[in-house]
Amino acid sequence: MGCAVAELTRADFAPFVEEVNGFSPFPWQTRLLEEVLGHGWPDLLDLPTGVGKTSALLVALFALALKPEQSPRRMVLVVDRRIIVDQVNKFETKIVAALDSSEDAPVCRRVAERLQGLCSATKRPLRSVLLRGGIPRDDTWISSPNQPMLIASTVDQVGSRLLFRGYGVSDSMRPVHAGLLGRDTIFFLDEVQLATAFEQTLVSLRDAGQRWPEHHGIGRPLTLVRMSATPRDAEASSECGQQDERAKRSLRRFELKAADRNDPVLSERLDASRPATLELVATKTARTEGARDGNRKKIAEAASRRALEAAEAGATRIGVILNRVDTARRTAKLLTDAKQVEAKQGEVLLLTGRMRQLDRVGLQKRLMAVAGSSPEPRSSDTPSFVVATSTIEAGADVDFEVLVTEVASLDALRQRFGRLNRLGRTEDARAWILGARDQMGKDAEDPIYGTALKATWAYLNELLAARSGDTVEFCLSAFPNLEPKDWLRLVPEPKVAPLLFPNYLDMWSETRPQPHPSPDPTLWLHGKDADPDRDVSVVFRGDVISPPVEKEERERVSEQMHHVLEFLPPVVAEAVEVPHREFVGQWLCEGERVWRWTADDLEPVGAAQIRPGDTLVVPAQRGGLRLDNWDPKAEQPVTDIAELATREARGLLKLRLDPATLPAALVRGDLPRPPNTDDPEEYEASQELCVEWLRASLRDPGPAPRDDGGSDGEDGGSASPVLPDEWRSHLEELLKAQDAKHTKLDFSESYGYADGKPVWWLSVRQVKGTLKALDATTEDEVSAFSGVEVELVDHLNQVEAWVGRFAQHAGLSPALTGDLALAGKLHDIGKADLRFQAYLHGGDPIRAAGGTLLGKSGRRPSARDRKQARKRSGWQSGMRHELVSLALLEATPQLAAQAHDLDLVRHLVASHHGWCRPWPPAKEDAAPRRVTLELDGVLAEASTAALDGQFFADCAARFRRLCRRYGWHGLAYLEALLRLADHRASAQPGYPKDSEEP
Repeated sequence: MGCAVAELTRADFAPFVEEVNGFSPFPWQTRLLEEVLGHGWPDLLDLPTGVGKTSALLVALFALALKPEQSPRRMVLVVDRRIIVDQVNKFETKIVAALDSSEDAPVCRRVAERLQGLCSATKRPLRSVLLRGGIPRDDTWISSPNQPMLIASTVDQVGSRLLFRGYGVSDSMRPVHAGLLGRDTIFFLDEVQLATAFEQTLVSLRDAGQRWPEHHGIGRPLTLVRMSATPRDAEASSECGQQDERAKRSLRRFELKAADRNDPVLSERLDASRPATLELVATKTARTEGARDGNRKKIAEAASRRALEAAEAGATRIGVILNRVDTARRTAKLLTDAKQVEAKQGEVLLLTGRMRQLDRVGLQKRLMAVAGSSPEPRSSDTPSFVVATSTIEAGADVDFEVLVTEVASLDALRQRFGRLNRLGRTEDARAWILGARDQMGKDAEDPIYGTALKATWAYLNELLAARSGDTVEFCLSAFPNLEPKDWLRLVPEPKVAPLLFPNYLDMWSETRPQPHPSPDPTLWLHGKDADPDRDVSVVFRGDVISPPVEKEERERVSEQMHHVLEFLPPVVAEAVEVPHREFVGQWLCEGERVWRWTADDLEPVGAAQIRPGDTLVVPAQRGGLRLDNWDPKAEQPVTDIAELATREARGLLKLRLDPATLPAALVRGDLPRPPNTDDPEEYEASQELCVEWLRASLRDPGPAPRDDGGSDGEDGGSASPVLPDEWRSHLEELLKAQDAKHTKLDFSESYGYADGKPVWWLSVRQVKGTLKALDATTEDEVSAFSGVEVELVDHLNQVEAWVGRFAQHAGLSPALTGDLALAGKLHDIGKADLRFQAYLHGGDPIRAAGGTLLGKSGRRPSARDRKQARKRSGWQSGMRHELVSLALLEATPQLAAQAHDLDLVRHLVASHHGWCRPWPPAKEDAAPRRVTLELDGVLAEASTAALDGQFFADCAARFRRLCRRYGWHGLAYLEALLRLADHRASAQPGYPKDSEEP
């Protein structure tokens, strides 16, 4: 029986914004809502910096709550600057918190109630997601396809996923990511002038149904909204770059009107003074790396000198923005070494975009504390220096009193000046623009800004001469308006993507196995002349050692590393995204190997085998971070944050009592270790000592952390200021679990390798109440071992129910909903093969033959144990239970007759672990068996001999037909609905029950 829907009207928007933000919306925000509800989203939000463009997310969210039938469920704000992505995520998290705790906010409560009604898998009205580098088996952001969701991401991360080539995402999960982002999603492309190539690609995908009529997408389509404070002229828009007559329409713009500009708060920001002094740095023409190194040193010295002068004059919020990472590192070190900082009279924050997510959270808090935009006056007279690359220039909500910046193109400079006197409250704001002499020569061309850099320097000097003064005024309302032809010479050439032909999407949609060669998606994300070098994700672990050279020793260590990483699989929050070329060329020593983590394996790889998108696990002792930022020359050991990242990402509590992984404050004396005996009493006594250690650590947590949150040593290290508090909280939660009735603190021991002694591993699991599997996943073999035993028929019924709910909430037709539910009912029937049942029972065929058919094993074996269990069971490596499911469907007319589109049901059953796009693994059964199963009174029976060459070829042909029928993203979306239903049923066995929600 349905519940009454909470009432909501357009008039509720202003109080909704006030409940979330603490202040009323600007007039333009209310006007934008009216336009969206009446005419749909404009093509371009042409709004100056400082007016709150990010609040467009509040407009989208309110429109979804008010008119869900016409609004996308996923709202993605994309900006090609990592630190801005983090700030957007912080704003999104604030919105989520307002809806989660809305008892005293009546409008938020009504919005939350309406959003809750849209989701079939959770009672949470909204989720916020920071979509960073992908890591195999870490897909927690996609737990439900109809969960209203605010997503913040970069062009690389969201764009590669959309094109079926998600960087760092396993082949298995790529279609799920593509399907969810390609349907029922609105993209806000912030600072569109930085991402013109991706803009073109989004336009092509949005208009795919018009360009290629045979591809009829399903579900709610993709929507694109551009946002910019410095938009190009309409004729220069990258939508015109597609050279398609349909794209040469003028964009429907949304701009500020006179009434908006007269708002007292906005006018204060738009009219704020931002004077800048030009300074030419005496660099020399550089033809060698040594000479270029000397020039970067001079720029760093000039920047640090001006910043220190500002501090001596009384400034406390000083921003320094450089064009190169190396120059930023040098400047930060010069400021750190300066007497003012050594005497604790200042703090240096370095932001380059190459940081671990958890470290960035800590830095973000410090950044907002010392330089965040705030109407409240600051009482501190201690200077803070924020040294950054262009990662901070677009959209960062910081407010500097003084800005020191290298000259860049005019659009980039105007973005940087949006961080100076942002709220218009600083009376004596000032800035220096540094120009390098060698960049101003006749033939000079900057690698990033091209000829626009020297053209902008010349233009600024023209303005300076016209003012008859010593500064150039960057006031937003007073800066000269330029004609399009003049503007275009002062900004870089727009990036142009290649034309997006259907055959490219045909190849990209083939994800497992993917064709070779395959088009590089970088060209469609960053343009035809894009640097093909991409990132690898680097995870630092204290209990990991490099693969040994000797084969026998390497195999022994590999087994240990499997064990270590199965206990704590890498997660995105602990990874730093590093340029592939820089990692291989500057960090990795010649002949050295590292561990590559994949969806179902761990393997040692050298420089030649490392590929962009890889997840690499390296010893923390090797170094690689300085001031929390990636620096391949840094030698200080890196802090291992695996437990904290796992808790943040997965909500799981685990702990390794290993001196190589614990923070120094917790390593005191001899840590408790497992006993060297199997005696139960001694084992229990050792566990008690372990618990007592936890209690003692909370009573006496060791040395207090430094005030600045950093690490000892010149290199700074990677310790975050939040780590001591987070570790204390982590230990408290472990002890709560130890004392609670419905949880249990499990003790297991690792294989010792450093000193030959094992160490305790602790993890929390539920023992009563709702069953919950640990680390539920849809990745291949791992998914069958969820840790909670579930009978096969129960699992099939639960997946059928979940996918039916997902399809109904997605607005799919009854026929499609029925086919998805049927696929859910049949997807795992191939597990009835008694060999697979023995595999789930740890390789024991006798238990398998005498017990009820299982869908999920109650075991959580290591990779080594799974391999041994498979060998004992007779289930051959490479055999796929989903193909046995398909064979049973093909051999049972009573089941096939239930389908509306039998081809679709066949494909969904066969592809629910990511294979059959287009090819299944060509593994014929060397010892065919007959498999039988009774399901709802229907006897299904087939031989595994049916898995032959023709069977495999039919799968590939069927996939291509269905791509034509439903569209590339439409078919992936249907697969995602089924696979996430499987994931949900695996994570919470027993649900859904009738109308009950977990």
